[in-house]
Amino acid sequence: MTPRDLANLTRVAGAACDAAESRLARLRREEAELRRQIATLEAARRARVAEALATDVALRAGVDLRWEGWIDSRASALSTELARLMACIEIAREDLSRSFGRRMAAEDLAHRARSVVAAQRLRADERGW
Repeated sequence: MTPRDLANLTRVAGAACDAAESRLARLRREEAELRRQIATLEAARRARVAEALATDVALRAGVDLRWEGWIDSRASALSTELARLMACIEIAREDLSRSFGRRMAAEDLAHRARSVVAAQRLRADERGW
């Protein structure tokens, strides 16, 4: 493989690693947003429980029960989405690890090739070619 080929390989491996890193960062942002939504729902539930009174008309009319049911179903859907996202994050972490290894290997090969070429030039200069 020529030094030019190795330089191209290094660029491609670097781009693939950057893309994998970007995917993982996007997934982490999605994870943070889902966790924030779940925490917001739980905070709303705790706040409502703290202020609920037996004289509350909404509570007596059963609206709170429907609201509680909606919060439960929404929290369940968000938790399911979070579990799916965590599986995607694990896959993305493995992809990033592999891409990073390829990038490092390509950079090492390119460095070694440059060293070999430099050593050959030095020997040629010493011989007077």
